Amino acid sequence: MPDYLRSAVMEKVAFGRLQKAAQALLEENTEVAEASYKEAHADKFTDKMWRASDPRNARLCIELRNALKEVARCSARAKGADGG
Repeated sequence: MPDYLRSAVMEKVAFGRLQKAAQALLEENTEVAEASYKEAHADKFTDKMWRASDPRNARLCIELRNALKEVARCSARAKGADGG
């Protein structure tokens, strides 16, 4: 396998691992935050509740969620462009 192709494959694998780890971290933090900070009378846990209760972690997780959404959109566009 040529070096450029090997590098591309390794990069794709590493990016996939990073994406899965980020998703797992986000899911775990969201679950903990919902259990800890959701108000008893609230039907839905909101970013506003999270920011008020745990501003630093909320900011990180909200940014992570937005980045993962962006990656998903880019992946969908790339698949659409190559017919995949």
